[in-house]
Amino acid sequence: MDLSRQGRSLVFHRAARLAIVVCVALYVRAADAQQFYPSGQRSDPYSPQSAPPQSAPRLPPVATPPAVPQAPNTALRYPLPPGPGTASQPSPAAAQRSISDLPTRPGKAVTATALVQPTTPPANPFKAGEIVAVVGDKFIFYGDVAPLVDQTIGEALLKAKSTEERERYLAAREALMRGATKQLVDIKMKYLAFERELQKNIPDAKKREDKKREIDKNIRASFEKALAEMRTKVEKADPEQLQKLSQRDIILPRLATLMHDHGAESYAELDALLRGYGTTLDKQTRLFIEDILGREMLRKHMNMHPDVTHEEMLDYYRQHVADYAVPAKAQFEILTVKWSSFPTRDEARNQLAMMGNEVVFGAPFSAVAAKHSQEPNAKEGGRYDVSQGSLASPTIDQAVFAIEVGKLSQIIEDDAGCHIIRVIARQPAGQVPFLEAQEKIKETIRVNKLNNDYRKFLETLVARTEVWTIYDPPVVAQQPSETIQR
Repeated sequence: MDLSRQGRSLVFHRAARLAIVVCVALYVRAADAQQFYPSGQRSDPYSPQSAPPQSAPRLPPVATPPAVPQAPNTALRYPLPPGPGTASQPSPAAAQRSISDLPTRPGKAVTATALVQPTTPPANPFKAGEIVAVVGDKFIFYGDVAPLVDQTIGEALLKAKSTEERERYLAAREALMRGATKQLVDIKMKYLAFERELQKNIPDAKKREDKKREIDKNIRASFEKALAEMRTKVEKADPEQLQKLSQRDIILPRLATLMHDHGAESYAELDALLRGYGTTLDKQTRLFIEDILGREMLRKHMNMHPDVTHEEMLDYYRQHVADYAVPAKAQFEILTVKWSSFPTRDEARNQLAMMGNEVVFGAPFSAVAAKHSQEPNAKEGGRYDVSQGSLASPTIDQAVFAIEVGKLSQIIEDDAGCHIIRVIARQPAGQVPFLEAQEKIKETIRVNKLNNDYRKFLETLVARTEVWTIYDPPVVAQQPSETIQR
């Protein structure tokens, strides 16, 4: 009985050891089967030599919009500032800083070299998070400013045909970045004034947040109407009018122009275009809300309809009397023969005399000029409308305002050639009367008063708000006195 029991125990132990060996071998083989090689094959000979076919996805992949959407209208619509040198650039060696790196009082402790201002659109998504300005407790990021600028010059930059042309656009971009940053700082300062007044009027935080949501909802509802009206203005605007619209508002004219240039009609299309430039329609709507609320603060703290007295207009007219001087003007026709076109001056004079005789004997002046004259406007009959002192040739300028109206002149000579002129009409120099100029004078004085009040309002905001931008000059620490006590 004992021997039988011992035999069974021995068999059990041998079976257990065999099971352990088999498990270890299977584990080693499984681990080896999971090793992948650069070729993509597995070391396990039983694994398939190629990946099994994948089933079709349930939803088609979403196409990623291009970095800058291509527009059917390739004309650059926003005007560029002057070439290189318009705005100074921050130091290229400046170190990047995060929000946590900024000191408590950035306007007083951070220098202009604290951040980097890139010269091209960011190549990585983290560039948009760089801080370019701090206004109170609010930050303005590179991703807030760059889209405003790139919508103006982005396509022109992509289509640049030479290094020189690209450098010119990049130089313009630097100036535009500086200007756009300043405009966003002004918007943030005015919006901060709105928040301060709201906090003063509604001390309870929950009620204040409810009020802000209500205000935001109402302004968002008006955004669609305001954008539609601006699209109508942009459709009819010439480049000069478009520039004036953009100077007054950096939001709606830009969005309306973007839709016009790309043929976009829906908000979804506009949002897709904005995402191509690194922003969204929601961000632009938020900027619109802050701008509207800031403008409301202006209306509360400024006299938007200042009075302009008759005495103020008279004083302005007397102080700017030269601006209302009207120079003498004339309309004349001219026949020209260049000295360089003939071997001798006598031959040139003979040719001009023949042309003058044709007119004397009845040929139309414009026809003779178009056929024989050698001056730039000959094909249009040699006719000009000029102000006194505006002509390149002093000899011709003097003759135009001296000879009798309606008669052919004698042959007039200057360094370039010989000429015959006929004055069609002439108006003497004069002065715009005050009664005729007073409406424009009144508007000029009104605008000057508004600008002065606006500057004063901004000065009060700056006095209450810490403001710092990457364009601020470096802060130079004051050196201790070198006086030594002996």
